[in-house]
Amino acid sequence: MTQTMERLLTPEQAAERLAMPVLTLQTWRKNGTGPRFYKLGRRIRYRAEDLEQWIEKQATNHGAAA
Repeated sequence: MTQTMERLLTPEQAAERLAMPVLTLQTWRKNGTGPRFYKLGRRIRYRAEDLEQWIEKQATNHGAAA
């Protein structure tokens, strides 16, 4: 197996890393939001690097607490 394939995560693994439900990732894919993903045939996969980049883009400097 190539290094690229070894770094690909299932939606379940990606959801666990993001502490989000799998359904949230599914909704984001449908809406065209959320982290970048790959469709390999019928299978959806995520790269850990893409998840990290997406998380960084979510950073905000707003003073109000969430």
